[in-house]
Amino acid sequence: MGADMAVAFITFPYEGWDLTLYEKYKTQLIEEIKRMSDKDIEEVYPLLFHGNELDESIVEAKEKIRTLVLEGFELFDSREVASIRIVDYLVIVAGGMSWGDMGSTYDNIESLSMLIDYHEGEKKKRIWEWVQ
Repeated sequence: MGADMAVAFITFPYEGWDLTLYEKYKTQLIEEIKRMSDKDIEEVYPLLFHGNELDESIVEAKEKIRTLVLEGFELFDSREVASIRIVDYLVIVAGGMSWGDMGSTYDNIESLSMLIDYHEGEKKKRIWEWVQ
């Protein structure tokens, strides 16, 4: 019986190994969560929490998403996460084999990646402009 390698990743513009970019991005992402509409929260919640439907108030859901962001950024210093520079990007990678050794680090990085991707278009553009 075989297994597949599962990898979750997040990309950031590479600006040297100045890790203050993470802090700036984390701060802006948390501000974006505060501004998310009820509809946005209802849309993104199942993506971030593995298909679970929203069964709490919007305020509680926003706090849960905020916690996910804070925990996700803390994992960047974990031994279970690697940082790789690819051209002009810094890629944060977590993963494992599909038979079960991926763990919560993988889940958190995957969810954080989905949240960041959700902010494409104008929202994501505002975040990148603010960071830069």
